[in-house]
Amino acid sequence: MNHTIASILSFSIVIPLIMGLVRLSRIRISYQPFMIFLLLAFTSELVGFVSVKLIRSNYVSTNIYTLVEAVVIAYIFYAWGFFREHKILYWTVLALYGVVWTLENLVYGDLENQICSYFIFLYSLTTVLLSINEINYLIAERGNLFRNAKFLICIGFIIICVYSLITEGTQLIDPDNAPLSNKIFTFYVYINAFVNIVYAVAVYFMPERDDIYFSKRFNA
Repeated sequence: MNHTIASILSFSIVIPLIMGLVRLSRIRISYQPFMIFLLLAFTSELVGFVSVKLIRSNYVSTNIYTLVEAVVIAYIFYAWGFFREHKILYWTVLALYGVVWTLENLVYGDLENQICSYFIFLYSLTTVLLSINEINYLIAERGNLFRNAKFLICIGFIIICVYSLITEGTQLIDPDNAPLSNKIFTFYVYINAFVNIVYAVAVYFMPERDDIYFSKRFNA
């Protein structure tokens, strides 16, 4: 794939980010951690792009971002209520993330020369399970799911994390297959761009804070 096209598609994360920043003061507090997620994703793309240009590698920034992203996603589900009701599980998940990431990157692996595939596999699987659980709650509540920001965000998480499970599993089984790695990267760029559009739709449907909602109703 042309590097310029890949870069443009990767930076499509700026679309939901700008939409979110415009609405930041109006959306409900429980959705604001997702804005942090979008900001971190954009920052990671930018830092990774610069790192490749300067030192021909973005392993360090990618591995560090992966840990931060996993923690932020866990906090999103805390803000939405699930982990708030299961605090022991929440802290257990975070502790497991920290241990696995440290072992793979600092003890047995090399932070600067490899991607933390085992950690990505772990947090992707966890995120998929959390997303499915959240969707089950939303289905029970009924309503139009495709206008529900939580549902759309969870769908985005599931798509990207299932792809990560497939790709990282493949890399762990056959790490030296360069043609396969190139195909995986090509498909990832397109899938990531599609998920960013899903996130943009989710931001559009994020509900406003109660005080703003009732103020508009009262003034009307």
